[in-house]
Amino acid sequence: MRVLLIELDYHPEVVQGICNQLADSHVELGLATRKNIYQQISFERPLQNLFILDKEKSILSFFNNHEILNKAWDLILFTTAQTHFSELNRLKFQAPLAVIVHNIHAYFDRSKIKLRWSPFFLWKDFSYLVRILLLKRELYFRKRFLDRVDHFLFPSQFMLDYAKSNYSRFSRQFCDKPISWVTTKSIQKKEKDYFGITVIGTIDRRRRDYDVIAKLIQSLQSKSVPSIKITLAGKPYGSYGKRVVKKLKSLETNHIQVVTFDRFISDEKLQELVAYTDVLVAPIVEETRHHIWTEYYGETKISGNINNAMEYGIRSLIPSFYPVDEKLKEVLVPYSDQQDLNEKIIEFINHPKLAASSPKLSSDNHIDNILILLKSEK
Repeated sequence: MRVLLIELDYHPEVVQGICNQLADSHVELGLATRKNIYQQISFERPLQNLFILDKEKSILSFFNNHEILNKAWDLILFTTAQTHFSELNRLKFQAPLAVIVHNIHAYFDRSKIKLRWSPFFLWKDFSYLVRILLLKRELYFRKRFLDRVDHFLFPSQFMLDYAKSNYSRFSRQFCDKPISWVTTKSIQKKEKDYFGITVIGTIDRRRRDYDVIAKLIQSLQSKSVPSIKITLAGKPYGSYGKRVVKKLKSLETNHIQVVTFDRFISDEKLQELVAYTDVLVAPIVEETRHHIWTEYYGETKISGNINNAMEYGIRSLIPSFYPVDEKLKEVLVPYSDQQDLNEKIIEFINHPKLAASSPKLSSDNHIDNILILLKSEK
């Protein structure tokens, strides 16, 4: 069985997870991607069919010059399909086409387009409307591309259920089971003389609420606790990110240290930081945006923070609105409000063995539904 993965946008972790999970299978993988994405991927098994898109080449000429789609593939899987729909529509796919859905509303619901009336968002929204929707006619070409898709795959059961309930007209294209590309990593914890709290991800108001972290630090200032190191493992995004860093650094005390970074954090560096982490905190926002579409974490898109907790097997405190699969309740700990978060952190600090114990993750966190798809197409 031969599968071609296509990633032209921004999800190298998805490609890496799928490749590594299928490394010991009988599936022969191919990959078409950009150079900057390829450089972020670590493969457990070399790929026999690798196609790297140079910056200056158009997508159409890239696929045609290498005759990528003329090869005998059993399945073509877009790990992300968010841009370049005009060019993608001109390609001839000679195998069943599957797409992983990362933002449900952006794919299936034009009514969820919502402009925000602030200088920051208004400029970005207006620019997107003119450059992408009007000049590139993205809505038209996106619909044409999605009409050609044989299988839509969803990263969680909750997203799949939401799509089935709200967009039944596409249900014949929905894969029956969710897809997960997360592979667990064994991290050797390091000895240290402090309690480590880490927040993973770009410091971006559209993804996480960092006021939650500021209030957590303020609550810890008045408590009799040992030394604490709070690490923001992500690059600040724009002026908001810089303001967050400045504010949190101003809250440091003799026993509370805040560590930040000013650039992208590599996977190797993140693993190093995780080795000194006792607990993760993920102050995920409920409502977010994908360009001009309103999305909801847990229902119409997943948070990378959930995958982080699964990948590293470290307990993560998440807002209670985020739905949690029964199999993940040992690793994902919900908090109902700020006070509940503060109290749970104190409990972990006072009982370090509780934080240090390794949560048990279900072993069925796999990619088998790709194999099911392949068999169904035979």
